[in-house]
Amino acid sequence: MKGSGLSVRQRCKASVRSLTSLFLAQGCAVCDRPTLQSFCLDCQRQIQLPSAERSQLSATAAGALPVMALGIYHGMLKRAILTMKYSDRPDIARPLGAALGQKWLAQQPCKANADRKGTTSLYALPIPLHASRYRERGYNQAELIARSFAQVSGLPLLSQGLVRSQATLPMHQLKLQARQQNLAQAFQIGPSLRQLTQPRVLLIDDIYTTGTTVQSAADTLARAGVCVVGVLVIARATL
Repeated sequence: MKGSGLSVRQRCKASVRSLTSLFLAQGCAVCDRPTLQSFCLDCQRQIQLPSAERSQLSATAAGALPVMALGIYHGMLKRAILTMKYSDRPDIARPLGAALGQKWLAQQPCKANADRKGTTSLYALPIPLHASRYRERGYNQAELIARSFAQVSGLPLLSQGLVRSQATLPMHQLKLQARQQNLAQAFQIGPSLRQLTQPRVLLIDDIYTTGTTVQSAADTLARAGVCVVGVLVIARATL
């Protein structure tokens, strides 16, 4: 789970996919048009379109974490995320993470403050997968999104900031109370965070639904003295 964020199996598949793409264009993740990229030009432009709704970093309830999303979990973004997660398309994470980074830079709701030594105190931290789920999928889409986001935004990446210590049921199968019970004590502080003093982090994930997952992660971080500035996601579900 270190390095590029891809397993050996996924790197081999990516190499095969790259060679194949020299001869056969893969389908756009949204519209299935032939393309050598993850998205065709039309869909890529739509993902990058500026939007006030997409650019806000705001909390919807008292005490809730501020959340910024590229858009609603519907249509284009929904199809792209489902394809990324369930159709062996980790390549989709790169343009999505880059678009998220561009939105972040355009808004800059909380600039990365530098300390006296000139090092940043704000980090991008992806929501981790449990090892069993990682082996099944071969990659953590949140980590790949965060890696691309970090490259564009300039924020350092804490790919091992959190560890998912307990395997949990798929969240879409559960109601709110069951989600909370499912995620109780699911996260632990990872090795890359233990080396830092009072860092601030942005949690990165693919989808924000009820906020149960990121809140559980934030609670774990708070107990370790880590401040969660906000949450950045590709899509936000409407309940």
